[in-house]
Amino acid sequence: MPSTRPRNLDADQVLQTDAHARAEYIQRKSLEYAVWQWADMVDLQELRFLCVETVKGLVKSTVQLPYTVKMLARETLLALRVCPLSRIAGYLTYSQIKYPDAYDDDLTPIIARTVVLPFILPALM
Repeated sequence: MPSTRPRNLDADQVLQTDAHARAEYIQRKSLEYAVWQWADMVDLQELRFLCVETVKGLVKSTVQLPYTVKMLARETLLALRVCPLSRIAGYLTYSQIKYPDAYDDDLTPIIARTVVLPFILPALM
């Protein structure tokens, strides 16, 4: 359904003419201000403590992850480690290493982006 509001107005003109847009803008600005006020009150040590506790909670919760998410992480790691060479008798044979100098710790951020962002992060929001 197309909007009936005029499209040729800039932000200041919209705020002056549209009461609903003005109320929404004020509400969002006050929420943004409250977040920044809270951020000023939190010191870096407390923020570090909160981050460490969040990561500890995520690591503990990996036991409860569904099997499919764990399998996705494992297969992503395997896909980053080796290249399939050929298909022999219906089985893939792996012999070429994609990243020979990379350790699992180096590949972890890639897996985290594959698993954490789409599956775990929405649950935290």
